[in-house]
Amino acid sequence: MILANITVPLLGFVDTAVIGHLNSSDFLSGTALGSLVVTIAFWLLGFLRMSTTALASQAWGRQDSEGLSRVLLQGCVLAILLAVVILTLQSWLFQAMLLLVDTGAHMEASLYYAQQYFDIRIWIAPVSLLNLVFMGYLIGIGKTKQVLIAVIVCNLVNLIGDIVFVPILGLEVSGVALASVIAETCQFVLLISYNVSVLKRLKPFVAASYAGIVGLIAMNRVLFMRSALLQFCISFMTLYASRFGPNAVAVNAIMMQFFLFLSFALDGVAFALESLVGQQVGAKQAKKSDYSSPKGFGLGLSLPFFTAWFI
Repeated sequence: MILANITVPLLGFVDTAVIGHLNSSDFLSGTALGSLVVTIAFWLLGFLRMSTTALASQAWGRQDSEGLSRVLLQGCVLAILLAVVILTLQSWLFQAMLLLVDTGAHMEASLYYAQQYFDIRIWIAPVSLLNLVFMGYLIGIGKTKQVLIAVIVCNLVNLIGDIVFVPILGLEVSGVALASVIAETCQFVLLISYNVSVLKRLKPFVAASYAGIVGLIAMNRVLFMRSALLQFCISFMTLYASRFGPNAVAVNAIMMQFFLFLSFALDGVAFALESLVGQQVGAKQAKKSDYSSPKGFGLGLSLPFFTAWFI
């Protein structure tokens, strides 16, 4: 999971490098602002991955095949509903960002590119949210190698797309957004292929999915608040940097890649613990969960020092 997670910010370095080599900082600052809106919209719904992992791991631990199918179905239904909400409110989402940044003349070009990026990338919302559910399910049942393969394939496709669309075809910011859309679609297809067997078993649970969704939403309320607070901290620097012009936003986008590298590496430990502890709780093996948590805590404390030294 650590390997899978750190490939995500490494790709961010590539995106930043490709856009950063264009002849104006407006391109990079515009991409940073546009991706910020998309990232907030998607990451606020990161509870789709976390809750699916938690519930799937517990069902796996108690060997409840029906429960596993129900968890995946409810996650997919909720992801689609939330994606519809995002697409319906997309213009308001971008306008909300404009209320928080400096819209003076010095930011005019950056905001134009931000809109360009946002208008393309936001349409991948259904695929992105379903990817969270499918990855959460695979992590929950311990199939982390499949997650690693899916993430690596996605990143490779994105990397190739960046190179083809930006330096070769000259699509600039639109090229980066298109590369991300194609990459996430490829990841979606791969994740679907890993879950074909359980998807075939979903039909009998369609009628019973509604009752479970109500409880699922109630459980995710706290996770949503956690994600909102985290996103506020991460987004504040980018939004505030707009007061100092596109150069400040562009520099902040570069520095943020180092922060994300450390954060995603630590998330790998969290993902693994969610799966292990959930399975142990489902199997009613409390002693094992008492052992896993301190080990994860120790690894979480040591990993930042190693990663910071590496950076």
